[in-house]
Amino acid sequence: MFSAQGRGHGGRAGVPRWPGAGDVVVAVSFTVEVPTPIPSVANKRWHWSKRHRHFASHRRVVALVLAAKHSHALLSLPLKVTVVRIAPRRLDPDNAVASLKGIIDGVADWLGIDDGDGRIEWAWGQERGAPKYQAVRIIIEEQ
Repeated sequence: MFSAQGRGHGGRAGVPRWPGAGDVVVAVSFTVEVPTPIPSVANKRWHWSKRHRHFASHRRVVALVLAAKHSHALLSLPLKVTVVRIAPRRLDPDNAVASLKGIIDGVADWLGIDDGDGRIEWAWGQERGAPKYQAVRIIIEEQ
């Protein structure tokens, strides 16, 4: 069974090769942390244009950081994307998800697909960070 030898089998003559050797599939996974403030936006009484600028800046920053650090061409769908808000205080679940909208849109922009695409599983979380430190951690994993 382990005796596929010789030319044409991918091994050197006389060296046994096990089935499936060389057929290794490596799932790509990486983490990026972007230091940016992620405030609670659900209770803000912002004008619509200020709200748009806030989310657009998050979207742009995340897409640029991901593009600078990684190529989405190396990824194959489906993906699991986990977005973790890091801040001194936790938000309630509704506010946490709302505050991450621009971040999620930026990841989707970088991938070149809609954030509602069924091939992406979105997850979110929160971590308590150091005083006056706010960031978002983005974990992208192939499934």
